[in-house]
Amino acid sequence: MLCKNIIILVLVAAVLMSSVAGAADISASKGIFAKGKFNGRLVGGFGSSYGSDYFILGAGLNYNILDGLYAGLDFETWLGGTPSINNLSPSIGYVFWQVEKVKPYLAGFYRKTWVGGEWSDLEHLGARFGVYFASGRTWLGIGGVYEYLLTDGVYAEQSNVYPQLSVVVGF
Repeated sequence: MLCKNIIILVLVAAVLMSSVAGAADISASKGIFAKGKFNGRLVGGFGSSYGSDYFILGAGLNYNILDGLYAGLDFETWLGGTPSINNLSPSIGYVFWQVEKVKPYLAGFYRKTWVGGEWSDLEHLGARFGVYFASGRTWLGIGGVYEYLLTDGVYAEQSNVYPQLSVVVGF
């Protein structure tokens, strides 16, 4: 229930902030977060699951529906451990492009997990949060992820929080 409330809060905040953003006359600072732009993301990190440690690599593609408000799709693969793990995640989020120098972001996502070569019943809801640094077409993102496992009784821990580092390139 808490996770659903977080996702709803993120979506409502994104819609409200996009309305405020549309009224602001600072279009030059929108950059890669402007309506109609695509941006890609690379994700790297470390994680543990099934008694193994993994190096996580991922990529995603977002489309800006409105200034700062995007819909996206991400894919992650977990390397170096057994069993193999792959994730597919649609998301919706908002980048606060109006803020000078750093750009805070919030996103909600759903994740389906593929474990050991078979599509599993693992489903998650979650939120991403953090800030983007730099300017132009390339941004460094530093933040975190909260995810909640929807499948009851599968693992002892139903929720997880972990750091996330990303590189976003607009085109």
